[in-house]
Amino acid sequence: MRRRPQEIVHDLVEGRIGGGADLSGMKSPKPKKRKKRGPINQPWERPPKPEIGDPSPSHIFHAVGAALATWETIEERTAKLFAAMISPNDPSFVAMRAFGTISTARGRAEMLAAASAAHFLEQPNPRLEHTIAVVARAISGYAARRNEFAHGAIRTRGRKGKPGFFLAPPYYATSKIRLDTGSLYIYNSTQILEFTEHFASLGEVIDNLLWRFDVWAFAARTYGGKLSPSQSVRLDWLLQYPTARIPKSQPQSYRA
Repeated sequence: MRRRPQEIVHDLVEGRIGGGADLSGMKSPKPKKRKKRGPINQPWERPPKPEIGDPSPSHIFHAVGAALATWETIEERTAKLFAAMISPNDPSFVAMRAFGTISTARGRAEMLAAASAAHFLEQPNPRLEHTIAVVARAISGYAARRNEFAHGAIRTRGRKGKPGFFLAPPYYATSKIRLDTGSLYIYNSTQILEFTEHFASLGEVIDNLLWRFDVWAFAARTYGGKLSPSQSVRLDWLLQYPTARIPKSQPQSYRA
C-alpha cells in the first residue's frame, strides 16, 4: 500500500525514513558509468516471425482485443501525468482534453517529454526527469507494435506441414510489405499476449511515476514552491520504493 504524500513529507521534515534512519548526511547516489556497448535490442522491437500459427482465428482475436484494451490504460495514465505536470496543484481535465487531441501515441509521448523538460527546469529533479524521458521513449516504441496489432489482418500459411493462423499486414499496406522480403511483421497469439504483458508493466510504471510526481509536487508546495538541495536529496531517498519495471527482453517466437 502506498503512503500518502503527507506522510512522506513528514519524514522529509524529520530527516528520516520510516524506520528512523538519519538522512542528514546522505547524498544522492551518483549514476554508475556504463561501458559502451554495441546496439541493444529494445523490448519493443519486432520478435522473430513465428514458425507455428494458431489453430483458430479466435485466438488472434482474443489476443488483439486484450492488447488494445491494455494499451488504453497506458494512454489514460500518460494523460494524467501530463495534466499533473501542467498544473501540479490541481491536475486539469482541460489539459487532459488538449493532450487527447494529438492523434498519435508518439506525438503524445513527445509532448510529455517536452512538458517534463520545462517543468523540471524550474524545480530540478534529475532522477524523476530521466525516468519520464525513459518512459516516453518506451511509449513511442511500444506504440508501433500496438498499431500493428490494431491494423493487422488474419492470414493462414503453412510451414513444416503445419498450417496455422497469424496476424500480418493487410495486402494494401505498402509500407509494411516489401516486394523482396514480404511482410515486415507476422505474429501469433502467444507473441501478442506477451506484448500485452509488456503493456501492462509499462502502465504500472506510469502509475508509480504519477504517484512519485504527486509526492514531489506536494513537498514543493509544503516548502513554499521550491525544495532546497538537502531536502531534494532526502525526498529522493524517501521515494526509493520497489517499482514495476519496463520489460528488458523481447517476446520470443512460438516454436513447436
